[in-house]
Amino acid sequence: MKLMCQEKLCKHIRASSVALAERHCYRGLKEACFEFLSSRANLDSFTETDHGFDQLMGNCPAVLKELLAKLATILIIE
Repeated sequence: MKLMCQEKLCKHIRASSVALAERHCYRGLKEACFEFLSSRANLDSFTETDHGFDQLMGNCPAVLKELLAKLATILIIE
């Protein structure tokens, strides 16, 4: 059941998806979120919404650090 939910959530990533993935240990969803946010347009949209970015800063600072590290790696490769 958990895998089925995770699969559906991966297809409909929203601002709250990263926090949800962390809270419920959905590793696949978390990776899908990071991949989604590696797009400049998606990241801009995410950071512009108070709800998504602020939720990560307040509730999941470790995930935000992980996201920044992954994005930095992507930028170095490009």
